[in-house]
Amino acid sequence: MRLKIVLIMVTLLNVGHVFAANKSGAQMYEDYCAVCHGENGDGNGKMASALTSPATNLTKLSANNGGQFPKRRVRSTIDGRAMPLAHGIREMPVWGRIWRRHGEALNEAEMKAVVINLLIYLESIQQE
Repeated sequence: MRLKIVLIMVTLLNVGHVFAANKSGAQMYEDYCAVCHGENGDGNGKMASALTSPATNLTKLSANNGGQFPKRRVRSTIDGRAMPLAHGIREMPVWGRIWRRHGEALNEAEMKAVVINLLIYLESIQQE
């Protein structure tokens, strides 16, 4: 199982190797999230079967939160301030740390812009 996790991490780190702070949320999602969460955000990505817990269906975040998109919780999960319980040992990478180390060195303002772009995209794919 550890080997699967390592392979997932290597795959994710090599996707979008050259990081650009001005990528759209949709581009960021495609490069960093779709491999596990699926092209449409439904949790059925190519690597989802290798996870010990199912990948979250990102299209249902609002529906599972009383109809409100949980921006703060999602932001904290992406940048690493929150440890999602469903991930157990945190199979989901802490993207904030990774983005600061790979490609361009992002300052705090650039990091916030990247996360906001991704949040806007995730909010746009919400379904009832």
